[in-house]
Amino acid sequence: DSFVARESIRFLESYARNGEPFLLVSSFLKPHDPFMPAKRFADMFEAAPLALPSRWGQADIKHLPEEVRQSIAIIRWTPELKEASEARQRVASYYGCLAQMDDCVGQILSALQRVGLDRNTVVVYTSDHGEMLGDLGLWNKFQFYEGSCGVPLSFRIPGQSPSVCNTPVSLISLKSTLAELCQVPLAGTSDGTSFAGLVRKPDSTMKYGPVFAEYNVGNAGA
Repeated sequence: DSFVARESIRFLESYARNGEPFLLVSSFLKPHDPFMPAKRFADMFEAAPLALPSRWGQADIKHLPEEVRQSIAIIRWTPELKEASEARQRVASYYGCLAQMDDCVGQILSALQRVGLDRNTVVVYTSDHGEMLGDLGLWNKFQFYEGSCGVPLSFRIPGQSPSVCNTPVSLISLKSTLAELCQVPLAGTSDGTSFAGLVRKPDSTMKYGPVFAEYNVGNAGA
């Protein structure tokens, strides 16, 4: 992650000198499993005082789908997480990973401002999936619960005030949205519909949908 931040900054410094349009994708591993933050970030969070999710250990098994029941009963990678103390340690490590990634993102945003590109650059922060983090006794992704399939999606548009949009959208539309926001032709095709109108006016009543998500459960041909 430090390498990604460093090379992203190098890229920005290069493009600031020649003034050409650019697209930069800074893809971080953290906070993805395994949760192994650098020591200075791990030391920010003490495991013992952390509260586990309110539904940790409270799943009503008989009313859940079979796949979810199995995932609760058999934590394939880390079976020790059935112990509360181990679960708290994993949560603390996850928070440490978040802090480390946030630090890296902050370095890039600071560089963007330092080289003068913040005034005409659209910044997007998002992720490919979430983390159940013990909710219902589930970890990682793999489930169509909010913790797993709900992801952060933040836009920074030069000159636009901060606000919140409550309309659900799909990452499948990110390509079309960025093309419209940056006023460039859409390269190739896209299955998504631009939600640039919602980015510009988050409280708009603009219609968007359906929201698309999928998960390959290992079925043949999936």
